[in-house]
Amino acid sequence: MIVTLSDYQTEGPQGPQGPQGETGPAGAVGPAGPSGADGADGAAAPDPVVNFAALPLASANTDAVILVQDPRITYRSDGVNWIPLNNIAMLKAASDAPSVIQANTGLTWTATDNGSGKVRLTSNAAHGLTASPAVGASLYSTTTQNNWIADSFHEISAIISTTQIDLTTDFSSHGVPVFALAGTEVTVATVAIPPLSPNGGIEIDHTWVYEPASTNSKRIVVSYGGTKFLNSNQSNGSNEMQHVHTVIQNTDSTSSQTTGFSLGNGTGFGSTSALPVSGSIDSSVSQDLTLSVIPAVANEVIKSTSYRIKLFA
Repeated sequence: MIVTLSDYQTEGPQGPQGPQGETGPAGAVGPAGPSGADGADGAAAPDPVVNFAALPLASANTDAVILVQDPRITYRSDGVNWIPLNNIAMLKAASDAPSVIQANTGLTWTATDNGSGKVRLTSNAAHGLTASPAVGASLYSTTTQNNWIADSFHEISAIISTTQIDLTTDFSSHGVPVFALAGTEVTVATVAIPPLSPNGGIEIDHTWVYEPASTNSKRIVVSYGGTKFLNSNQSNGSNEMQHVHTVIQNTDSTSSQTTGFSLGNGTGFGSTSALPVSGSIDSSVSQDLTLSVIPAVANEVIKSTSYRIKLFA
């Protein structure tokens, strides 16, 4: 009998699975792809301009944004007008207005050296001023003459007598001066307002202190382009401080304005039976805004402690 190897081969049971082999090393990183093309250069920002008059035509620069260096406000073109960016801008915030006091009416003055190189004023009659509140307040020169300059303020340093006053002004051969006397309107702040859009306007927040408190008339005046938009008597037996909010706005025209309240309203808030003020100022060009005071009697101080002027579109 012939026996072959196959006669002895039988299939046995499957053996257990062997352990997993170790992970092989990572393949090499492929080469980087080509760089994308450079993007186009953005438009250059417009250069600042010196003042509002130097702005280019709004109609040719829709949505352009340009800084005006004086009064340092950023403007945007709406395609028709240049308006403050975001429709509002702070034009000025200050506390630089002088305290104003006035002497009795009918006076004339002479000026001499007080012995310390400062001006001593002598009046022809009782001036009506006392150390409190006059010392630290200022007289207002109305005329340029004899080394005096119109529209200048001269602080009182001492009340020497009922007819003599010392100033902080240096004496320099000063002759006869002319000062505003009781009841005279005196401008204490002047701010140039840039051109406004047809519905643009001005907001003025101003705070005033009166010394002493009395029932005598103490008027504050806000004028724009020579027109009074506020002329309010702030007298009250106990009031020593007043916060006033004044709004002047164009009414769909650069030559037509209205106010947020009546001419004589004390604060600009509340309700009244009086109508708002109307104006016809050409606001397409720069106009002056002024804050003024009118103390009706001598020896009463009206002081602006602060004012803030905003422009809106």
